[in-house]
Formats: sequence, structure tokens, C-alpha cells
Amino acid sequence: MDEFEIIFSEPDRTGQAVQSMIKIAIVDDEIHSIQKCENIIRKMKLPNVQVDTFEDSKRFHNAFFVNKEYFNIIILDIDMPVLNGFDIAKSICDLEINTIVLFYTAHDQYVFQAYEYQPFRYIRKELADKELPFALNAALQKIEKNEKAEKDDMPLTLFCPLPEQFPADGL
Repeated sequence: MDEFEIIFSEPDRTGQAVQSMIKIAIVDDEIHSIQKCENIIRKMKLPNVQVDTFEDSKRFHNAFFVNKEYFNIIILDIDMPVLNGFDIAKSICDLEINTIVLFYTAHDQYVFQAYEYQPFRYIRKELADKELPFALNAALQKIEKNEKAEKDDMPLTLFCPLPEQFPADGL
């Protein structure tokens, strides 16, 4: 795999380009899954990336929705107690914000249900070493494209259909 480096910049008060920090949240109730994900990201040596971890989906919910802590990318387990990944993804869709959701799960059976929330990628934990770097690189490219579009005043449209908007006979 080619080494990938992406630099996001915006001018500071002096007009010099300043790199933007990309914030990634990992939300998973299994500490070993969080550590695996963190290690993969660390090996990628991405510049200007901050990773925050949440073993408790309710704690993430409070940080993101109550305290308004923004994350560019959310790596989200699906099968968690209290609030599952679909609950969180639905809330993100309802906000219509420009946050990228990557589902990170050991459960292949949720892949079709996950489409209801339009995740950017569906990463299988057992294949995370291969799938996560590609997903993150694609997500970073999308962020760069969106930032450029915002600077060029191009409208961005995010749409996440709700389950009740699907036809009664399925997708």
C-alpha cells in the first residue's frame, strides 16, 4: 500500500497556511477492539489527527450531542449496551452534519441494516488491518473535498433516509 499523507490547511491571521486537526472518535464497548483500531491508526502515521476513545456509548453521546464536541470521523461499533451503534448513527443522521461514520463491527449480519444510516464504510473487525486504512484514507479525501467545496461556496448535501421512508416491500 502506498503511504498516504493528507494536509488540510486554512490561513491563520498572518495569511500562512495552518493545518487543521482531524478529530476521530472510536466508540466501542470492547477495550481490545479500541486498542486494535488505535494501533492501526498509529501505524498509518497520519498528520494532525487526534483520536479520542469511548468505551461507553452513553459517554460518547454526551460528549457529541450534549457537550457539542465535534468529530470529523466516528468509528462506531454496532453491538453495544445502552445505546447501540444504530441508535447513535440515527441521531447523527437527524442532525444532518458533515460527520463521517465508519461502522466497525464483528457482526456481518448487520451490513444491510447499516445502509439505513448511510455509513461511509462498514469495517469488519477481523479484517480491520486491511479495511480500516483504506476506509480512513477515503474518509480523509472526502473531508478534503468537502472543505474545498465549502471554501468554493459549493453546496454540500447530506441525506440519510429514515427507515420509515423506505417502501413497505423493502429497499
